[in-house]
Amino acid sequence: MQQLQLPPFPWLELFARLGTFAIGESPITRTSPGVLHCVIFCRFYEGGIMYQSPNQPQYPSQPGERPPAPPRSPKKLPSLWIIASIAGALVLLAVAIGYAFNPSKPLLSPAQFKAQAQDTTVENLDKDGNAGKGSDVHFTCKILKFVKDGSGNTAGANVESADTSSYSFTVIHVEFPSGTNVAELNEGDTLEVWGTDEGVFSGQNALGGTVQEVAVNALYLTDDTTGYGIE
Repeated sequence: MQQLQLPPFPWLELFARLGTFAIGESPITRTSPGVLHCVIFCRFYEGGIMYQSPNQPQYPSQPGERPPAPPRSPKKLPSLWIIASIAGALVLLAVAIGYAFNPSKPLLSPAQFKAQAQDTTVENLDKDGNAGKGSDVHFTCKILKFVKDGSGNTAGANVESADTSSYSFTVIHVEFPSGTNVAELNEGDTLEVWGTDEGVFSGQNALGGTVQEVAVNALYLTDDTTGYGIE
């Protein structure tokens, strides 16, 4: 009979020398050291003692269970300058869209806007009709009648030429700037207006008839009669 050969284990050799204390001496253990190794190995395996490298990771011993996956390294966040660039682009886009939907808000300072506005008159604005639409203008006029918006708030006025010597019956419409205190304005006051020509629009007069008037969206105005102004 061929003897069972096992790889040498230093600690098994130690227990082989002390075999009578570990498993007791028997004819098998005396005649077959390989069997002694196997018996000692089985005894200590059943007892839960296994040799393991101290650097070897611990894994569960249940059959079919996979060892845990190694932890993933955290993802790197985008660089700060990339985030700042995206934020800046969004701000510029928002400003452009806001100006496109609200062209009445000037991008120039009040002094710059007033300096580049074209001097004109009520008569010339009425005569030009839609031809001057979009132009920045400056003129002087006299308040004829205040005009209310759809909510019943005073939003502007119909005005005529401030030159009483011209005997002109030309009327145009001036839309007041946001935040105008209408209590500081009166019919018959002389206004100095800086604004944008919006061309011709249709509306109703006091008698219910349809009229067409040139409208100017005032960005800045000064009441030369009371001294009230808004910028």
